[in-house]
Amino acid sequence: MPRDETPGEVVLLECNLDDMTGEALAYALERLLAAGALDAWFAPIVMKKGRPAVLLSALCRPEDAPALRRLILRETTTLGVRWRT
Repeated sequence: MPRDETPGEVVLLECNLDDMTGEALAYALERLLAAGALDAWFAPIVMKKGRPAVLLSALCRPEDAPALRRLILRETTTLGVRWRT
């Protein structure tokens, strides 16, 4: 997609991760971007009992969402992926 073209409707995929190394997280992020995510990032969060974790987020086109959800499940330790349009 050219930089001056907006994607229109997008899907936000997210999951919380508290048991992955930094290297594994970076690899998952690279895979998401290579597979067609429009953008992907991490943000630090705190989970129950004060455990540090990261929130993995990715923006994608609606038609790419199913494949990217599968990629997140395959490349991370999450048990589920949240998404919203």
